[in-house]
Amino acid sequence: MKIVLDCNIYDILAQDSECLTLLTSLIEKEDWKVLIPITLLDELKDSPFKGIPDWIQAEEHLDLVAVYGHTKYGEGCYGDGNIYECHKGNSIKIKDAIIVDFAVNKADIFVSEDRRARKRLLEMDVETQVYDYNDFKNLTRHWRPIKKPPAGF
Repeated sequence: MKIVLDCNIYDILAQDSECLTLLTSLIEKEDWKVLIPITLLDELKDSPFKGIPDWIQAEEHLDLVAVYGHTKYGEGCYGDGNIYECHKGNSIKIKDAIIVDFAVNKADIFVSEDRRARKRLLEMDVETQVYDYNDFKNLTRHWRPIKKPPAGF
């Protein structure tokens, strides 16, 4: 399970030892991965965490779109940008659109407290699951892996 946690989720997760313990266990035992695109990493660097918090195991990745005037050399890929353009629309929220573009293209789950981001993503009819923090916490509490049948069945 690949997950993108929006920057606002790290603030909440830092105060919720139950959810953090559950998530850490799922990362270790169920092969869950927290993915962090460069734009999100920059937001975390500007946060009180000053980067990826040491209490979570996460993988850094390049952004999947390169946006003129925003993306630094070597920090983004030249993707088609369809999700980025659809999510951004007429807004000026470039960072949000880059993060959502990454989540749709690389993750199974996107978690955010940003209602606008969740709403737009749900309207796009993509396969990425969208959660707010409480729903994500419930997912970590009740996660049951899908068991594969034994070989030969």
